[in-house]
Amino acid sequence: MLHRAKAPDMVSAAEALLLTRLRRVADGLRSGSLCAEPRLGCVGPRETLLLRAVADLALATVSWSNLMDFIPLRTFHQLARGYINYKWISM
Repeated sequence: MLHRAKAPDMVSAAEALLLTRLRRVADGLRSGSLCAEPRLGCVGPRETLLLRAVADLALATVSWSNLMDFIPLRTFHQLARGYINYKWISM
């Protein structure tokens, strides 16, 4: 009788994937090839201080995270257009 290696269950496979991605982020932060600059402030299309501060960084990409879970889609689009009015946008 042949013994087959047991395939990982869904939770183990997801855990392995997330750990791999987390290690990649940690390695990037350690090497300096990745930079994280958390900002705290009000987010909205009329909050120009934070909008300008982020836009002035001239970033290649921005992670919107789960922002759209907390604001209406119309408000998110107004916010995104605020970035277009500055230097860049990436979604």
